[in-house]
This record gives sequence, structure tokens and C-alpha cells, in this order.
Amino acid sequence: MAKAVESYLVSEGYQDLVNDFAWEFNLLESDQINAWCMPGGKVAFYTGILPITKDEAGIAVVMGHEIAHAVASHARERMSNGMLLNGLLGGASAAMGQNPTMMQQILLQGVGAGSNWEC
Repeated sequence: MAKAVESYLVSEGYQDLVNDFAWEFNLLESDQINAWCMPGGKVAFYTGILPITKDEAGIAVVMGHEIAHAVASHARERMSNGMLLNGLLGGASAAMGQNPTMMQQILLQGVGAGSNWEC
């Protein structure tokens, strides 16, 4: 599937998107019903999701979903957003002379940034 996605992207002129991928798919022993991806094409499935997927077609759906996240660089965007948010919170706390932990809680509640961003 990853090769098919790469071939399509290259044919559409997006070679630069696929240059950084070294696809790796891993199955992790855990009851969690989840799968996730990291920048560069690292994908993991927990064994807990297998009963939900039921067969190869179900696994392909989850795999395609995670490949799409990797190609769209969602993990990279979340990490960048997290670093930016932490920097802003630290700067605001220092500028206001506030306790950084208290200031972080106030700001996170105010902007609703405490939500779960999982894939």
C-alpha cells in the first residue's frame, strides 16, 4: 500500500513528499485498540485492534488511514504545534511573572488545547 501511495504521489509531481519516507510497519503486543504513525512512515498497530479489523480488508483500512496521516505529516504538525504552544506558554508565564504550571493550565483551558489529538 505504501508503495502504491508513493507511486501515485510521484506521478502527480509530489516526489518531495516521498523522499523522507522509510516505511516500517510494526505490530505491538497490547490490548489497546489503536494504531498510530510517526513522521517518516513509521506505523504501529496494537494487537488489540485486530479483533476489530477482523480480516485483511479491515487491516488495510487501518493501514491506509495511518499511511494517509504519515503522508499528510499530521504527526510532524502536532509536534511543531506542541513545541510552539510550550514556547508561547513559557514566554507568557515569564512575561507575566506567573507560576508556569498555573499559567499553562489557565491558557490550555482558555483555548481548549487540552483535547486529545491522537490519530
